[in-house]
Amino acid sequence: MYRPLSQTFVLGQLQQRVVFLPLDENLRTAGSVGDYYEQTHLIVHRRQVVERVMVDRWLIGDLPDAGTCRRVGEHASLGRLLHPRYASRRDVHGQTGEALMAAPIVDCQTHLFPAAYGDVLARNRGTPNHGAPHHGALLVRRERGAFTANYGEVQQFRLDDDDYSPRRKLRDMDEAGVDVGVISVNMPGPEQLDVELAEEAARVCNDELADICAASQGRFVALACLPWQLPDRALAELARADDELGVRGAMLFSHVGLGPVDAPAVDVIYAELARRRLPLVLHPCVPSWAEDFGDHSMVTMLGLMVDHSLAALRLVLGGVLERHPELVVVQPHCGGVLPYLWGRIRHQTEAMGRGVARIASSPTELYRRVYLDTASPWPSALRLVYEWVGAERMLFGSDHPWVSIQLLLDSLRELQLPAAASERILGGNASNLFAIG
Repeated sequence: MYRPLSQTFVLGQLQQRVVFLPLDENLRTAGSVGDYYEQTHLIVHRRQVVERVMVDRWLIGDLPDAGTCRRVGEHASLGRLLHPRYASRRDVHGQTGEALMAAPIVDCQTHLFPAAYGDVLARNRGTPNHGAPHHGALLVRRERGAFTANYGEVQQFRLDDDDYSPRRKLRDMDEAGVDVGVISVNMPGPEQLDVELAEEAARVCNDELADICAASQGRFVALACLPWQLPDRALAELARADDELGVRGAMLFSHVGLGPVDAPAVDVIYAELARRRLPLVLHPCVPSWAEDFGDHSMVTMLGLMVDHSLAALRLVLGGVLERHPELVVVQPHCGGVLPYLWGRIRHQTEAMGRGVARIASSPTELYRRVYLDTASPWPSALRLVYEWVGAERMLFGSDHPWVSIQLLLDSLRELQLPAAASERILGGNASNLFAIG
């Protein structure tokens, strides 16, 4: 499952243990291992072994796996190994291979769009239901190898078959060195559809993702879709998806079709997610007020970020997080606009007492329970989130295929975080949260 590394390393044997030895810019080992190292004079090329260097009489293959080591003489292969987990490590000298390989890199926001789900969406007529967001009919049609989703006259998305194929996703994951993808369907979710389609749509999504996961040999785990506008049926589908399909969490596309996300009718779903210890993962959708953002592509630039920020803030101020202390919530895109505005939110709520009638706890402490993913290709935003919530509440996410996985990895790498923090963000937290590995 593990991909090659992104810094120049030698793998070797030290006191009966497999060790990683980082090399400096001149391709010297950063620390000596007895007398078994020497300088190499070569350019290290990506993705191939190009030279040999003496490291305690072991030949090491080009994958970071102790099983590739074979005693064959006095040389070990030196390779430019490509794995972002070790891009900035300076403290791996002497650690065992097993310890360094403890957590895979996990992409917690990565989307597929099964054709069978698109076929259900094509039957939607966009009838408003129970206060669901409505900005003209949500109409989906099939055309030339893609589905096109039209949100009235406000926004159109083209969902290309190839971009959303498991094959393409695995290829891009391999190129970026990502081990596991936590897959979900792209918006719209079933909670945005006509009531008579919602349950069928959720079942189709969950069945399709389960089949893709089963065929992936451990590379994918899935998040369930639910018909939130039908709470009893949502509970039944959640039970099926968890007990029979093995999902690792559930999606909420920022609206529940019965009013806001803190509507009393859906509280039973939050309670069941908490009981089952399944994370709730937020995602934006085109909001009901999108007409005000329709020009200049501002729906995707800003509207979507505000949409899931409002949903997350409602979970805090509406008392959902306080009533369900075991509920784990993941918010995408570095928390949208909330971390940047939290100083104002904290002053309004905690100094002026506004908006806190339904909670007794500090809104700041409640929100700090929320995990934030890294799907924001700007190191300054990532730095703000890291300094506020810390590595303990950050998850690597790319929003693939909308955004390049490598772009997000590079943005995170620019922070030059401590190795332990990087490992938690890149996969350690997600492995615990989504039961991976």
